[in-house]
Amino acid sequence: MFQADKPSGKTLTFSWRLVTRLGRPLLLLPDDGSAVETGLELYSAQRKRAKIWRSLLPEIWRSPGKFFFKRITFTVDLNSAFIKFLIEQSGVPAYNLRTPAIKFGGIGEQKIRISLMACDATNRPAKVIKAGLNRAGRAATEREADLLDQLPAQVIGCIRMSGRLATETISAFATPFFPGESPVNDAGLELLFRSWLNEDGTMTMDDFESLTELQSHIPVNGAEKFNAVRSALAGKKFLSTLYHGDFTPWNLRAVNAFNLQTYDWEGGFLRGIPGWDWFHFFVQTSILVKRHSPERVAAELDQLMQSSRFQTYARVAGIQNILEPLLLAYLLHQKYVVQPLEGGEVADQLLEYLWTHWRGKLTGVAAPKPFGVANAWAQIRFAVGNLFNLFWQPSLSHEVRPAFATQCASHWKALLATLVWMVALVQIPLHANPHMTLAPFYMIPVIYFSLRADRRLATFVALVTAFGAPLMFYYGNPLFAPLSATLWNGLMRLVIFQSIVVIFDRVRRQNVLRAKEDFHGSQNPLRAIYGNWAVVLFALIFLLLVIAIYYFTSANVLMMGLYILPCMMMTLAMGSRWGTLFAAVCAILGPLLQREDIGYRPLDIELWNTAMRFVMYEVVVLMIERVRRENMLFNRTPPPDDSKPHRPVQMFA
Repeated sequence: MFQADKPSGKTLTFSWRLVTRLGRPLLLLPDDGSAVETGLELYSAQRKRAKIWRSLLPEIWRSPGKFFFKRITFTVDLNSAFIKFLIEQSGVPAYNLRTPAIKFGGIGEQKIRISLMACDATNRPAKVIKAGLNRAGRAATEREADLLDQLPAQVIGCIRMSGRLATETISAFATPFFPGESPVNDAGLELLFRSWLNEDGTMTMDDFESLTELQSHIPVNGAEKFNAVRSALAGKKFLSTLYHGDFTPWNLRAVNAFNLQTYDWEGGFLRGIPGWDWFHFFVQTSILVKRHSPERVAAELDQLMQSSRFQTYARVAGIQNILEPLLLAYLLHQKYVVQPLEGGEVADQLLEYLWTHWRGKLTGVAAPKPFGVANAWAQIRFAVGNLFNLFWQPSLSHEVRPAFATQCASHWKALLATLVWMVALVQIPLHANPHMTLAPFYMIPVIYFSLRADRRLATFVALVTAFGAPLMFYYGNPLFAPLSATLWNGLMRLVIFQSIVVIFDRVRRQNVLRAKEDFHGSQNPLRAIYGNWAVVLFALIFLLLVIAIYYFTSANVLMMGLYILPCMMMTLAMGSRWGTLFAAVCAILGPLLQREDIGYRPLDIELWNTAMRFVMYEVVVLMIERVRRENMLFNRTPPPDDSKPHRPVQMFA
């Protein structure tokens, strides 16, 4: 890079300190520390630890701590082609040229590339220069430069080249430097991706170069998935789009939602598959930055695909009915073509997770669930993962939420009515029978706020009703149960009420009050048990543990928040019939175990409490069933029932 074919005798000395990551070169920062902050603009830290380390480096460079970093020195010839290119892009005289910061890329890969920060006369960042140093690196650099040269002008996110260099030993190009931070979610991406669509005509999947690449890399063990995806996409026409290929936060700079710039177009195409870049943003950020599990990554993707912003984009692009096979095609392309150095294992698990859900829809034959001890952990992990996915909130989908105070002001009448309702309900057990359960009646305002207000306000109402009523009852009748039992009962109610908030929030967002017309009904009971025997056993053992815990407490200590968990798990795994069965069992168990207290023995009290518990559990079960039918994570097509004539499965409406 720095040597000339014909030395001029005019030289400069560049001196850096080497920063490594996992034993590999990451950055070369100027040794004098004069532009260390500028040099760090090349490094877009994403994880918390990396952000802390990045913020500390300037202070380390101004202290003796920098001497722990290896010093690297080069004497550069001012007559070399690359130095001339650097001087040209910096716009400063050769004798004022400062040591540029360098970031390494492609270390551990076949292609070796670096990025340099070219600063102007005031030492402010002006240009970013990318250079390929070996044959593969030069080829990748030339391909990216060719693509940048063809990107449309005045389109959001499309950067332009300010210069290009090609010699026998190096290929390089320069682009303007854009200030800003990496985005933390997908705010504004719908504007960018909408502007990237090519509206000059539709294409079929076979017309895309990405599919040709994928087909040439598919091994025998991936043929079933590829053939199913290709069959589902056969003949479907949709718009093409500018395709970046590595659309991630660390390749983006965002000044605001209307000013996004993208770097590193190495894997891009002028006519790519719509949706893939958006999927890539979520998958790579979830895996590499958030360190999410495959189930959580699927939850993030589910939130994206059901958002109104993505649905609008999908309708314009013409992919609204083929999102599942498009996502699977993207994951197959990542696995067999891109083969990323990091996160590949989790991405493979995500592919298998989604394939398990959608195999029945794409092929008519659901993924087999063998009866065996080796499969038990997979069944339980699947069921528990789905249970957690109910409560996880999206971290990558942009959402504008009203301020909490604004919501309270908007719903002050309903909040006042909730307080009056709660005080009135407390009077019933205080003046009638303290052994009566009225918890379902406290759910009414929780449901109302879950459907009409933001989740934060609904959670606040759930917290107030869960603890407020038991505490008011305690101060009205302190001899009935100790304060510790009252607080525990409040916690159990909060578990159920917050579950209501979460589930109804999903209902409100996903509009799943009406079941989908193409939803497959409940499975044959024997087939359902056969495929979920470990989940059933796990739920029964959990109930036995709850009963065992009860014997160490008093009759006035409620376990409702624990009883609801197996009901939810069974509903997600096997459907509402099984959830209702467990709801009935749990509703009977609670009052039955309370009979040791003479106050709970009257038949009318026992029947009332049983009915109230069942109503509470069943509301949760029924609404989870609605979520399960609509949500891609929970709606898995059952295998065909051998007792009925087989009919072809219509893949898409």
